[in-house]
Amino acid sequence: MLSNSLLRAHSGLAPLLATALAITAPAGAVELPDLSLDTFKTRTPEVGFDVPQRLVCRDVTTDAFLAERPGERLVEIVAPVTLLLYHGEARRVQDVVVEIDGASAGLAVYDYAPRTELVAEHAQPIEVKKTESVDKTIGGSLGGKIAGDVALAPTISGGATKSEAVTTTQNRLPPKRPLVVSGTTGRRTGVYYKLRKSSQSTLEGEQEFRVTFAAPADWSGGSIEVRCVARGEQKWLLVEQRRVWNETAKPVELRLVSHTVAKPAIEEAEVAELVELGSDPSGGRPTQFAPACEKLPTQSPTPCSALRCLNP
Repeated sequence: MLSNSLLRAHSGLAPLLATALAITAPAGAVELPDLSLDTFKTRTPEVGFDVPQRLVCRDVTTDAFLAERPGERLVEIVAPVTLLLYHGEARRVQDVVVEIDGASAGLAVYDYAPRTELVAEHAQPIEVKKTESVDKTIGGSLGGKIAGDVALAPTISGGATKSEAVTTTQNRLPPKRPLVVSGTTGRRTGVYYKLRKSSQSTLEGEQEFRVTFAAPADWSGGSIEVRCVARGEQKWLLVEQRRVWNETAKPVELRLVSHTVAKPAIEEAEVAELVELGSDPSGGRPTQFAPACEKLPTQSPTPCSALRCLNP
């Protein structure tokens, strides 16, 4: 009977003991919930990235590069990356990191832009003035007193005061902070850009990144990877913690386009005049087709119809 009552008493104390153990457990063994002061507010930013699925690159090989590295060519791409803030406070997005990796396409970084840029919040140099003042005083008195309330007269006193003030003026350059930080990654197979917020710019919207890769001479296309990260800070129990608002990695297909030289355009008035004179607008073809053009109605909407009969 006594044992049953003891068992019931211990079974009732079990939840209390478990709670006490959880409270007294080491801080590292307790998983704190992901709570913040902004849990029930809409200030937490929700961001997204947009990267094109395909990009064209053009050949920018120079004679100096061919002489230095024969068997290779230079290709240039311009990658637009857009940061979209769906809701929340933009000031909480403190920096954006964009990485363009060309290792999978067999490319090596030759040049890139934008480069690291430092900016200052002040437009003019800062003027600092410092004033030091020194005061010197010397004084003395001579007097006497007999017994009681009888004093000797006269009393001699003297003093000297000297004051000096020195003012120093200095012009200092305003401190600068990084706006864009860029460099290479993966043994120069990729390049990264770190964009930071500023009072003179915004991280939202589209940003363009230009990369020049060194590729084999027979390279005609491939696939690179563009990785984007948006980071900031968020309070948790009055403590600022680093947070990643969004992180994405997308493949982008590259296709090499060759240079094409556009032919000079011919004005409609010039074409009509050439047709009337019976000459060839192309400059090198026979004009035996000109009489057929003269049979065309003059109310033709465009002189381009006359060009069709000039071509054999």
